[in-house]
Amino acid sequence: MGEYFKYAIGEIILVVIGILIALQINNWNQESKNQKKINSIFKEVLSDLHDDITEATRVIEFYEMKDSLTQYILSNKVTVEDYKIANPYLTLVLNKRSIKFNVKRI
Repeated sequence: MGEYFKYAIGEIILVVIGILIALQINNWNQESKNQKKINSIFKEVLSDLHDDITEATRVIEFYEMKDSLTQYILSNKVTVEDYKIANPYLTLVLNKRSIKFNVKRI
């Protein structure tokens, strides 16, 4: 009976060790999947930030140009001929730009 009891305990220990190894492998796999998802999200956020910065820069440059034209007009350096020849002055009244940021819900 003692021999059988030792054998049964040995089998139980082997099964428990096998289960613990399987759990550890599963944890490693899950951690790997989570890390890949995190990296993917970071790449997407980085790409969106790059796009947002590019868009903001474009809008800032537009309004800097409008400000420059306004200053030129306010300093009386624009003639009637300037209005007839080049029409960037129309952008002061007719055009506007707004920033469209990337917005995603995760």
